[in-house]
Amino acid sequence: MLVFTFVPYADHAPLHVARELARRTGTPYIEVWPEGLQGQLGSHMNLPSARRFVSALLDRLFADAAVRSHLNLDGIEGQRR
Repeated sequence: MLVFTFVPYADHAPLHVARELARRTGTPYIEVWPEGLQGQLGSHMNLPSARRFVSALLDRLFADAAVRSHLNLDGIEGQRR
């Protein structure tokens, strides 16, 4: 399964390319923008920001209906009940 994601740098062309590719292909696209991310060494996120970003990304990824279906997450959770 292919899922497009984008690290939050809104003014760069790859964001718009990823959105358009997702729209044209029907590929799930996960975009997260946690508030207050901080950089280190130029454009790189510092560790606390990277953790917040990955946590938000994974929350959105596993909430996406196409991803849940592909991974059979609803079936697995239903078996646990």
